[in-house]
Parts: sequence; structure tokens; C-alpha cells
Amino acid sequence: MVDDRRWMCDGFDNSWGKAHSAEWRKKTQAFIDHAFAGKTHYLDRVRYPCNKYNNGKFRAKVELTKDLVSYGFMPDYETWSFHGEKETRVETEREADDSAGVDRMDEMLEALQPKFGLNSMDPPTKEVEEFFKLLQALEEPLHEHTKVSLLAFVTRLIAIKSKYFFSNNCFNDLVQLIEDVLPQRHKLPNDMYQCKRLTKALGMSYEKIDMCPDGCMLFCDDHVDKKKCLKCGKGRYVEVVNEDGDHVTTDVAQKQLRSFPMAPHFKRLFLSMKTCESIRWSKEGVRDNPGFIGHPTDSDTWKALDEFDLEFAKDARNIHFGLATDGFTPFGQSAASYSCWPLFVIPYNLPPHMCMKYEFMFFCLIIPGPEHPGPKINVMLQPMMS
Repeated sequence: MVDDRRWMCDGFDNSWGKAHSAEWRKKTQAFIDHAFAGKTHYLDRVRYPCNKYNNGKFRAKVELTKDLVSYGFMPDYETWSFHGEKETRVETEREADDSAGVDRMDEMLEALQPKFGLNSMDPPTKEVEEFFKLLQALEEPLHEHTKVSLLAFVTRLIAIKSKYFFSNNCFNDLVQLIEDVLPQRHKLPNDMYQCKRLTKALGMSYEKIDMCPDGCMLFCDDHVDKKKCLKCGKGRYVEVVNEDGDHVTTDVAQKQLRSFPMAPHFKRLFLSMKTCESIRWSKEGVRDNPGFIGHPTDSDTWKALDEFDLEFAKDARNIHFGLATDGFTPFGQSAASYSCWPLFVIPYNLPPHMCMKYEFMFFCLIIPGPEHPGPKINVMLQPMMS
């Protein structure tokens, strides 16, 4: 049972003079000391329970004090569940809906702390630092006269570059032109290199893997130094004829597979409290119609797979996923006949209303053409197994 906390509302003076009661000032300072004394903060920041941010942002101690003095406490925050106290009442459906609009990026950052074995005073690892910088760019406006964030502007700019096939030099010139018309104290990076550094923490990196021109094998792992396919004997690299008429082998691969690592996608499913709970639905979720197949978990195939590996099936957090692919022509129908095959991963642990949404379909491979890989698609799945 928590103390009577009517003082949080009654003692706050909303007038211009901010003449808060002595009780309000004393107990507010006690709350701030309590919030930063526990283990509820990430490094030197805690959630803002003020009437402006409603526990949706993280800030430092001095900033928290100023905001509480200016805006007061958020309504109905009588149990300090985000600041060291345990929630004793059950969240209602209305409260759950109201929290849907809260920015969960800070929540993901908070969840990184136990994942990387940090306590509140530990220095962050490099990966956490990059994520922290990304969060800062998300909150930081491009300049003082706009609400557009630095991260939003840079990612849109890079998306335009990709859509219209800008060269790096063209992109840099465009950035220079934008800088010339922006206010002097803007935050826009100077060139493509700096923009990529900013977005690096989004986890959009990929690996290029050389492959046999006929798709017989990948030149990776134990075969990374091979020059020819072990099955068909075709060369790994492009051959050209020099000025003397001799055949010369270049260092350019005839074909390359693009592999996007899946681990970062799956890690991020556990960085949010909401998706972390949803990922257990396949084992712990309540079915609306138990007698019908409304989800892959209800099928005999899923149950047979669980029996095949009982140890894996025991933990609801272990991820079952499906693969989906289809070919498309990247250069348009009027261009040369060429198709490539993107491969997507879909985690089936999520409930039906989530697992088929595009934000939970993860891009993992780009299989090069010009034709369908056929049965050799199994060779392309090798990076996913490692």
C-alpha cells in the first residue's frame, strides 16, 4: 500500500508564479532522490513522470527537477512503477490503449541495460553507445526552427538517394546545397560518410558472399580461399582479355549473395517489453477458437516439430520462423530479362494480428539472378545456418 500522494496534485501551483507548497517541494525532492538512488535509471537518466512527457522520455537529474517544477507530475501516477515501486493493480484496457502512443524508443534503450550486463554506473559498450547516439538523433531537431528530427531527415535523404540511384558525389553536392539554405546552427552531416555513420546503429549492414555462377556453392567458411567451384569447376572471378590477347582473372566475383544478419532483428524483438511478451504467445497465448487452426501453432506440423526437439520447444522465447521469397525484376519490365530473389524471415511466435505485419517481416537475403535458383536455393540458405 503506497502513501497518500494527493500532494502531487494539490501542492502544485499551475500559475505563472509557480508558488508550490512546502510539502510539494519537500516530497518532490525526496522523489527525485529516490528515483536516482535505485537501479531504475539507464546511466544517469530516468523516465520523466511530468505532465508533459508522461514517462515517455529519459532525462538527467537537473532536467527532471526543472520539468517537475514547470509542468508538475502526470495525473494518476500514485504508484511509482517506473521509479522503483511495484505495481499492485492490474492495468485496464483503457490504460493500455492510452500508452500505445508513448514513444517506445526510450523503453528499448532501457532494456539494453540488463542485456549487456550493465549496472547503472557502468560505462556503455560500443554497441550501446551507437544506439544511444541514434536515440539522441531521434530526439534532436535538424535545426531550432523545425520539429523534423535529424535522424528522420537523414534517413529520408538516404532513401531518396537509393530510389533515384544518386551517386555519392551527387548526394554530397545535394547535402552541400541544403546546408547553404539551412540556418547556421543546423545539425545536418556534411557528406554521405557522416550520414552512414549516423544511421549505422539501425543495423542495416550486410555481407557480400561470392558464389558459383551456377549457384552450386558459396565461397565462404572452409571454402573462402577457393578459386573454382568444387562441383562444376567454373571460376569464381570474372576473366577478361588484356591488350596482349591473354586471359586475365580479375578480383571481381561473377556472382554475389547479399546476406543481412538475422540476429540483430531477433534481439530487437526482446528490447521492447511489448514485443518481448508477444514473442511468448505461441506457447502462452489464449486462442479465440481453440478447435480451429487460426495460427501455425495450432497445426499438426508445428506439434510434430516440437516433438522433434523437446528441449527447444520447452522455452517459449525460442523463435520459430518461416521463409518467404518471390522474384522481381529490379530494372523494370522493359529492361533486360533479369530477376533477383529477396528472402524474408517471418517469426511465427507472434500472435496472428502481429506476425503478418510488415514491421515483423525481416529481410535476410538477396539471391542474384538472372533466373530462379530452383533446388539450389538450399545452398543460398547456408549463411542463415551459421
